[in-house]
Amino acid sequence: MESISSQHHYLIAKQINSSQEFPFLSLDIRDNTCNPPRKVFQILHKHEELEFILVFKNKLHIQTTMSEITINEGEGAFIPKNVLHVLNTYGNCKCHGFLFPDSLLMSPAFKDMYSSIFKYTENPLMDLVLIKQNEQEKPIIDKLKLLREVTYGDFNKEFYHFKLLSAIYDLWFSFISNIDIDSKSVQPFKKAQGDRLKSYMEFIQFNYDKSISIKDIAANAFTSVSECNRTFKSLLNTTAYEYLIQYRMKKSLDLIKSQKYTIAEVAYKVGYNSPSQFTKYFKHHMAVTPTEYSKAWKNKI
Repeated sequence: MESISSQHHYLIAKQINSSQEFPFLSLDIRDNTCNPPRKVFQILHKHEELEFILVFKNKLHIQTTMSEITINEGEGAFIPKNVLHVLNTYGNCKCHGFLFPDSLLMSPAFKDMYSSIFKYTENPLMDLVLIKQNEQEKPIIDKLKLLREVTYGDFNKEFYHFKLLSAIYDLWFSFISNIDIDSKSVQPFKKAQGDRLKSYMEFIQFNYDKSISIKDIAANAFTSVSECNRTFKSLLNTTAYEYLIQYRMKKSLDLIKSQKYTIAEVAYKVGYNSPSQFTKYFKHHMAVTPTEYSKAWKNKI
């Protein structure tokens, strides 16, 4: 088993369902669950792999630091590598995700032959790409469906990996042949705004367990407090402080579920010196106290 490793806390860093010989991961997403399980499935994260998504029931919402899209039933999406994103499902959404490194598309020995695809794999202005069911983009949807059929076919069959690799190549060729990359690229000012948001988030994710202020968060991107809040409001429709609280609450849920810590210890580990202050925010966001949540979780397991 091969892992997707990272130095950052918000990134995928768990084992993936692939082998070192064939680095490919398929995700079966149903309702609000992901198989194989991914801890970062519904929190902001990024990965080194390219990702394609196909929605076959209801719809899926994806947001990055630069844009957002809603993928309806029958549509797909492309997420470039190293793009921070979060996925949120609607109702009984069902979709499949396919992740693979761009190295799978090119041989290092003939790298110059593949320079034309770098604008798809190394383009800093490239963000989410919505793949619709229109005449131009439907061939990509068809190739995504083919990849799904191959992926969930008989993987023990002889030459399975060759068939899978062929389906990946077909999908990639259809994608670069039918997508106008220039029209999908974001404006430079949006990229700059997204980079600022990324800096704010990185600071929060490395320092949420400490006593930090909005001034500290803003300073990490060399901006004012007002600019910091303006960026959060523009891209995430929230304030920097509210995002910090939400992030702390998400982290506290994992700690409470582990059943290893007292509520006071959980409060301290997510940046609160006062358990009563932690309880106040927790109840506001979860509608129950941390103690009540812990008891309910314990009874559930």
